[in-house]
Amino acid sequence: MVCACCGVKKKLFDMFYSVGDGKIDLCSDCWDVTERLRSDAAGGEWELYEIHLHQLKKRAKNPRPEFLSWQSENDPSRA
Repeated sequence: MVCACCGVKKKLFDMFYSVGDGKIDLCSDCWDVTERLRSDAAGGEWELYEIHLHQLKKRAKNPRPEFLSWQSENDPSRA
């Protein structure tokens, strides 16, 4: 299993999370940042949202196309 965001490969005891109807696998670090983004958007904390979005972009060294499309679909700033 490989993280769709940062490209890290799953090791023996690493946790991976499925998002986007189970189509996208994220490592625990990338999943944590995406959950913070979701929480920031729900709470209207747009300054924190921008900080966490920057962190996610730094982590995304080689994102898969399905991750990019999932991210753009779930971007609250588009609404």
